Amino acid sequence: NMHQYDEAIKAGENAVKEKSDEPNLWYVLGQAYFYNPGKTNLQAAKTAFLNTIKYGATSHAHFELANVYLRLNEIDKAATHYQESISLDPTNGKTYYQLGQTLMRLGKKKEGAEAIAKSKPLLDLNQKESVLLDKLVVAPHSAKVKYDLGNVYFKLKLYYKAKNWFRSALEDDSRYSDAQRMMAEADKLMPESVRSEEGQ
Repeated sequence: NMHQYDEAIKAGENAVKEKSDEPNLWYVLGQAYFYNPGKTNLQAAKTAFLNTIKYGATSHAHFELANVYLRLNEIDKAATHYQESISLDPTNGKTYYQLGQTLMRLGKKKEGAEAIAKSKPLLDLNQKESVLLDKLVVAPHSAKVKYDLGNVYFKLKLYYKAKNWFRSALEDDSRYSDAQRMMAEADKLMPESVRSEEGQ
């Protein structure tokens, strides 16, 4: 409710006074300004998300800043920050969708349609990931759920994450031959830099 947002804003403003270079504090404060029902403070949200990015850019911060720019009707800047968000996390379907809608508003119909088309399979995988993570809470030793999660990350080209979930599935069921096979596939596709870090 509104009262909780007001409290969060007050606490956040005090926190950033003490630690002004802490990106997480700015991020939470930006969200409180932006999502406060009844009295959204777009300028304050913009400043907070810009500071989040200044002290530690994340895909989430760029995504939220793009949403603010959209509300401020600064469509060009919104598109730029959705693109920044994608460059930091190319697996979030929602960002591609928002980028597509924004490009359409800028009259870039072809690029907009391409981004929206890209968003569809990602949104599906993001949804599957969410459902599987919920299942894992209920069945933390389900080799099948872990294997399915590994497959989601494999399709998202997050091979390191995929390999870890396939490995975890094998720890729960050592005879899981599909998990064994997919773990080897993920390992082959992992970038050399990640593989050498793993070997240390």
